Amino acid sequence: MYRLLNVLRIFRLMLSSTLRANRKAAGLERTDELRRRAQQIHEGCAQICELVGIRVRPKGKLPDRSGMLVVANHFGVLDPVILASVAPMAPVARADLQAWPFIGNVSISHGMIPVDRDRRTAAASFVKRVGERLAAGLNVLVFPEGNTSEERAIRPFKTGAFEAVAGKADGRVLPVYLSLERVEDEAATEDVRRRIVWLEHTSFWGHLWSLAALRGLEYTVHIGEPISAKGRNRKELAQLARNAVEQIRISLHPART
Repeated sequence: MYRLLNVLRIFRLMLSSTLRANRKAAGLERTDELRRRAQQIHEGCAQICELVGIRVRPKGKLPDRSGMLVVANHFGVLDPVILASVAPMAPVARADLQAWPFIGNVSISHGMIPVDRDRRTAAASFVKRVGERLAAGLNVLVFPEGNTSEERAIRPFKTGAFEAVAGKADGRVLPVYLSLERVEDEAATEDVRRRIVWLEHTSFWGHLWSLAALRGLEYTVHIGEPISAKGRNRKELAQLARNAVEQIRISLHPART
């Protein structure tokens, strides 16, 4: 019953948030619309965390400036919810998400940026959309590893999103490491952590259903130092960002390197 109630609460909140986002964004200039939708994502994600009892603790301070590419590790479907609950962001999401029942409408209404890594012809459009959000003063959240994984070590970063800031004097990349601390009041050991990881053989809905049964989730968002994009191409930025996120991980878990 707890699991079903959790799912119903989340879907009700997502529906009301979508309707509110569309209403408030109607008639706004494009820049104001993008900002409004990012703010709505932030508020909605914070409400979801409060609703289902997820505790999120930022460690470090978000820079005062905005318009940064925020890059983080990725291990579960809750990751964008956790990170967007900390501050307004425009998340990047897999392109096929927009075709999913209900979830697709929510993602479109909240201005999520679709990325199709299987189609090279979609790269230019994707970079343009990321650049538009950055120019509007929004932080753009991306998971450059591409897919979720149960591995703790940070995998090589895909470089597509970094093209939007590469070489720009005012471009910044903000490395962030998301760590799971507790699940149902148990320390997040390897076995406990696997209950949160979205494995490739598990469907989105199956993973979401299993998560809905859990209580007492605690996360820490570790905020690193911004990386300047000036004079650096996308590959250099991707490598520097990956190393920065990995270094945060190693500093937290030196015995697991």
